[in-house]
Amino acid sequence: MLHVSIDDVFPALIQASQTGRRLFDHPFFAFLRELHNQHSIEVDLYLFYEGEVAGIPCSLQEVSDRFKLEFQQSPWLRLGPHGLNTATPPYEQTLAEQQCAFDRIYSEIERFAGSDNLSTLLRLHYFSESFDLDKYWFAKGVTALYFTDKPAASYHLPEQMVCKLKKHGVVTYSPQLQIRRSHFRIENLVNLDAKEISRAMADTLNQFGFVSVFSHEYECSSEQVRNTFHTTLTELRQHVPA
Repeated sequence: MLHVSIDDVFPALIQASQTGRRLFDHPFFAFLRELHNQHSIEVDLYLFYEGEVAGIPCSLQEVSDRFKLEFQQSPWLRLGPHGLNTATPPYEQTLAEQQCAFDRIYSEIERFAGSDNLSTLLRLHYFSESFDLDKYWFAKGVTALYFTDKPAASYHLPEQMVCKLKKHGVVTYSPQLQIRRSHFRIENLVNLDAKEISRAMADTLNQFGFVSVFSHEYECSSEQVRNTFHTTLTELRQHVPA
């Protein structure tokens, strides 16, 4: 199993809306389509509700709904909530505040992308461990949350679950929700060569049976990161056929 995702997605959607052009004319989305076309992958995008673009406060309400057809024609591209904004990790909010923020994001996604492109796997801002919302996630079609790539694996799960998560890479929190480990940040692989990346992917697959690779929207503007993304997926495809 291979999971590819991008965190902190927001500016590109606003910028694409402001240009008046097609979604995939924007460099970020053009890069994602390139990844999909070359490596036959699906990509999850995790969105903030609000932020600043060119110093101007804005929100997902300003994303154009003219992109809806493009999203509907791109089922390999899925979207889900990440957090309210960069300064507000979900773990600093009450459960009610978290749900309110996620509802606002879901409402806008369904407006400009439709309901068929919703992510079933999520990673929340700062790896927030919002497992107490398991029934809420179930209602939204979410089956698993990805936790940190750090050795701790989890900071709030019961110790027995943390041990299983470290050993197996996945643990069942409730009948509605799994918890999975994140594995590789693409930006942390830029100094490795192809053989080193291939070895890391193979070792992870052998241990856990799946690989989760991720990056961040702002990192994808780096040519080095984009090249490493391609290298990583090329090496992964040797171990995980399309």
